[in-house]
Amino acid sequence: MAVLCYSEIMNPSEIPEKPLYASMNMKRENPERIYFFEKENGSIIFAKEHEAHRIYRRRNQVIGQDKEKIKFLGSSDGVIFFKAVEEAKVIFNQKGLEAAQERIRQGEKEELEVARGQMIPPRNMDAIDRGNNPINLQTYGNI
Repeated sequence: MAVLCYSEIMNPSEIPEKPLYASMNMKRENPERIYFFEKENGSIIFAKEHEAHRIYRRRNQVIGQDKEKIKFLGSSDGVIFFKAVEEAKVIFNQKGLEAAQERIRQGEKEELEVARGQMIPPRNMDAIDRGNNPINLQTYGNI
C-alpha cells in the first residue's frame, strides 16, 4: 500500500516542487481470506472477514437511505493477492508508484476470478471472544 505524505512546511513560499513522497509499508506475514461482493451499480468490492460479515448479513444500511442490494460473488484464500502485493513492493522500487498500483489492481482481478463460485460465507462475528475470534454461544464454556 502506498502512503503519500506532505512534508511539514510552515511557509507556503518554501514549498518544494515535489512535496510528496511515497513508500511501500506493508508488513503482512500471512494471506487472509477475501470476500467479494457486487453492488447494484455493478462495481465490485472486496472485504476481510469482519466487514464481510456485516455486508453478508445486510447490516450496512445508512440511516435515512434504502438498503443497497449487494450480491455475494464468492471468497478466496487471498494467496494470489498477497503475492501481487509482494511483487508490487519490488515493482515500486524499480518502476515507481503507478506500475505498483497496476500490479495490485491486476492481482485483485486475478483473485476475483479464483473466488467466483467458491461460496464460502464469512464466519458469524456476532459473538466473539477476547481474541476477536468468533464463538458458538451454544457450546461456549462447555468442557
